[in-house]
Amino acid sequence: MGNKIYARETIFKEISKQEGNLFFKQNHLNNDNQRITNYFGLFKEEDLKFVIGIGKPRYNKNYDYELIRSCSKLNTVVIGGFEKLIKNLPLQGKIISYVDRRYFNGNSYKNWVFVEKTSQNYFYMKNYQVRESRNKFQKHKLPKLFPDVYDINLTEWEIMQLVGYDRIWDCGNLAYSRIL
Repeated sequence: MGNKIYARETIFKEISKQEGNLFFKQNHLNNDNQRITNYFGLFKEEDLKFVIGIGKPRYNKNYDYELIRSCSKLNTVVIGGFEKLIKNLPLQGKIISYVDRRYFNGNSYKNWVFVEKTSQNYFYMKNYQVRESRNKFQKHKLPKLFPDVYDINLTEWEIMQLVGYDRIWDCGNLAYSRIL
């Protein structure tokens, strides 16, 4: 079951990029994200228990911020931690966040407004070892990545198959927003 603590037992602090990235690398399913510009955490007795990472919106420019990463320390549940972090943000404006439907149902977003359910997305894998973003392999980037096989008459997917990648589909996301 792991450790269970309450948000009221924690202290809110802004943390450094290095500390935030290390926390996400050690505790988040998708590791860190270089687009994050602000990191905020909850500490209990100097031990970092929960972190969120905020940045500029990646997909919807109608918002001021995007909550890009959020997670607690492995084997730790911080009851009320997500809401405490959001309520204490020293930011003003509209924020959007996306919930990966492969893993989560959006229950933490009870005080947010549901925006949409996005369509499925995909990523690429070679030998099913490392999952790589489809953004890395957009068709206009392929001539530099694979000059020996690139053919303007082929689709992105056809080129990726030629170089040994498979396309894996996800379940889409749930998008939520709120005013800070």
